[in-house]
Amino acid sequence: MPWRQDVVSAACDAIDNEPGFKPFAGPVHLIVEFYLPRPKGAPKTRRVVPDVMPDLSKLIRSTEDALKTAAVWRDDAQVVDITTRKRYATFGDEQIGHPWELPGIGAVVTVVELDHEDTWADMPLDIHAAARLPAPALPAGLSGLPSTSRASLDEWGAGSVLIPASATDSRARQLIGKLLKESAARARRLQEEGIGPSHAIAVFIEDGAIRLASPFGRPLTPLQHDVLQLAREAREADTEIVVVLAATVE
Repeated sequence: MPWRQDVVSAACDAIDNEPGFKPFAGPVHLIVEFYLPRPKGAPKTRRVVPDVMPDLSKLIRSTEDALKTAAVWRDDAQVVDITTRKRYATFGDEQIGHPWELPGIGAVVTVVELDHEDTWADMPLDIHAAARLPAPALPAGLSGLPSTSRASLDEWGAGSVLIPASATDSRARQLIGKLLKESAARARRLQEEGIGPSHAIAVFIEDGAIRLASPFGRPLTPLQHDVLQLAREAREADTEIVVVLAATVE
């Protein structure tokens, strides 16, 4: 009840700031972002979301009731589209939040009146949602690795290493770990003896352009981090270990 009263009050204030406003008579799109109290035990340096009570559906229901009471629309049945989510309030901490997120507890409520004709351009919601998400891409540092549609192990000799598409991340990291040790040994020999590697080693990551891709802004996965470390150390120490992203390897 206190929440509904707060929404009614805020909605009435918004209506007062729009001279001549009349309750929406047609279909509307309701957009609500809820920001809940962050638990005291929540991690301080990483983002978590409130996958606990209160239910998002109940938050929406109480908000719809309040908007009807405030005469934003005539009836809840006019809501034909809903876009919503719940998050923890960040209190302005940009380490765990975005600058545009509400820093305190509450909600950002937007009501958009729709034209009936506009809805003919609708598409299936799963396609619509996928279209809004950025396509996964290789993180900076990995995007510069050489790539090929088809590679052959025979061209690089017996020292070459294949990380097949079927290998688990754990297995792939084991192989990368061995190569990191080999890279360090090559760099040490070059520094101590002034002798460079006698042959190059190619590391083929099958289907690597897809496997190592991730949505923009996501932290590096352990496998991405290991591959990036290997490529960087090999390049800086000139150990002639080359990481190649290949669609298929023969």
